[in-house]
Amino acid sequence: MSVFTAFGWAGETAALEFALGQLDTFIHTLQTKLSRDAQRMFPVCGLDTEGQTVYLAVSEAIDREPHIRFAARPAHFELRLSINNRTALLRGLKSAEPDSVLWHRHVSELGPEWSLHVQQVQVDEENGEITSYQDIFKDTLDKWDLDASTAATSRTLFLNGDPRWLAPWHIYRRWRADPISMMGDKLVGIMAQEVEKLIPVVTRFAPPLKPVATRRNSGRTPRTNTPQAHVPDVIPAPLSNGTAEQPSQFTYIAELKPLHIRKGFINLTAEHWPFFADSPRTGTRKVTLYYNGKYDKETAVWRLQPEETARVVLGEKVQSWFAKAFDGRTQIKVTATKLPKDEIQINLSVVE
Repeated sequence: MSVFTAFGWAGETAALEFALGQLDTFIHTLQTKLSRDAQRMFPVCGLDTEGQTVYLAVSEAIDREPHIRFAARPAHFELRLSINNRTALLRGLKSAEPDSVLWHRHVSELGPEWSLHVQQVQVDEENGEITSYQDIFKDTLDKWDLDASTAATSRTLFLNGDPRWLAPWHIYRRWRADPISMMGDKLVGIMAQEVEKLIPVVTRFAPPLKPVATRRNSGRTPRTNTPQAHVPDVIPAPLSNGTAEQPSQFTYIAELKPLHIRKGFINLTAEHWPFFADSPRTGTRKVTLYYNGKYDKETAVWRLQPEETARVVLGEKVQSWFAKAFDGRTQIKVTATKLPKDEIQINLSVVE
């Protein structure tokens, strides 16, 4: 299905009506292609004739909750997630601020093809009129590092708590019109995949979904096992040149030598190994490495005998970047964070 075939024939009005009709068909078809969870997240879809867009919305009051709009223009096709309601913004940002690493991951993992626009607008307290004040961040996601994410999240949480200001978030991606027009029926499936990528972000800002009702079995109530008390993970003690920032995270300044840079590894200490160990017999632990705006799944932490030292062995794709970025440097900042589903993420950054 091409949403662009309407432009340029039969007059502007007829072409526009035809294009909007195609968009309306597109959005209703796309909603049926979403996963069950995404359909529950976006139960509302439709055509906005005034804005010449179509939308997926969390509620009938579109702007009160996160919503996605698709816009077809002669030069490009755009998918845009917008969160511009104060209540929704505060809900999501309060969740994101103490969960800084995973929140940054949910946004940055979309990839450098996506862009983020975080605004600061002034609200007239008498009539509610909104006036643009400044951009807090407006760039592609390869520029959205952890420091930028942490700073913008904290700042917009503060601004949205003040009735004089509002700080909406917009995440969007654009495609050139010509490739989109040649996708035909494949366009719906491709855009459904792009919407699914946004669900972790939307979930923070949207109201909690109601539990799905389950059918109860008649007859005897099955026996349930009493859950055992959760035993917290063993966390290394504070280190001489590192800090235990929270129970699930540590930061360490590691020394670099020319051999480390050439071979692509970073030495930690024996005190760090318990953070990574699955069991006493564990010798290696796969981790997710965040570097230069990208994620690598081939990096691992090794336990070196006999000192039990932890060593970060970089994946092959990371090593060339590491050699260039840290050539001549003698230190590197390593931040390791435990994430859900038994995942550990390591962030590498330059020591200024």
